[in-house]
Amino acid sequence: MNCRCSQTVLCCNKPASIGADAGIVPQQASTIRRQQGDYREAVEMLSRGDVEDGLQRLDELGFIKEIEDNDARNQQLARDYVDAVEANKSSLVVAPAHAERQAITGAIRDELKSRGHIVGDEHEVAKLQSKRLTAAQRTDSINYVPGDVVEFVTKGRGGFKPGDRLTVESINNGRVIAFTADGTVNVPIDSPKSFDVYREQSIKLAQGDIVRITKNRRPDRNSSAKRLNNGSLFTLKGFTDNGDLRLSNGQTVPADWGHIDTGVTVTSFASQGKTYD
Repeated sequence: MNCRCSQTVLCCNKPASIGADAGIVPQQASTIRRQQGDYREAVEMLSRGDVEDGLQRLDELGFIKEIEDNDARNQQLARDYVDAVEANKSSLVVAPAHAERQAITGAIRDELKSRGHIVGDEHEVAKLQSKRLTAAQRTDSINYVPGDVVEFVTKGRGGFKPGDRLTVESINNGRVIAFTADGTVNVPIDSPKSFDVYREQSIKLAQGDIVRITKNRRPDRNSSAKRLNNGSLFTLKGFTDNGDLRLSNGQTVPADWGHIDTGVTVTSFASQGKTYD
């Protein structure tokens, strides 16, 4: 069965021959329930492929605003976002590219700080940005550069356990050489499904920031903490004495965990399936 899920409709189609052989009648969900009224009418047009009419309807509803200057647009967007926060409405900003997302996030954080929603000293926090290498790409040393972080997701060749990390030191004759506490080792690129590859960056966070979890986090067996799910959003309540992050759900995340990002602005991919006012 092939399923495609979007913010407006879930469609599932089973090949006719398979359905007929198994005696199953294919069903299709076609009623949009997330949007209502005139807004839903516009979304229905878009879902049918009537893009021009759908955008025209959204424009008539006042949902499309054009501001040519980048800075002016970001500042207006930031004011609108914080106005929604102060009206106790949930709000999400979607940007098509990471570079634009970072610029908009900066404008929103400035507005939040000016109105007292983000307070206190900023902390530099490590962020791991996935290089999104396929398994085939992870087998080729040409796709690695010094500074890359290799994190194991399953047991890896060489005795590595899930959660173990290596930092790439150099690439030599097809080998990817990385640091460990005991010296240097070869990254087992011939078993690429056992690890992911990231670039380490840093972000500034302070009390009141909205943060987004970027990878599932399972608590230790002896811990009473709950699982953190990829894509979840939390308010940063502060920091421990050693710099770990205290989240609004009561959990604490190590400062060096890395799978965390600012959450006021997301890409369209990360926004899928979420509902906001």
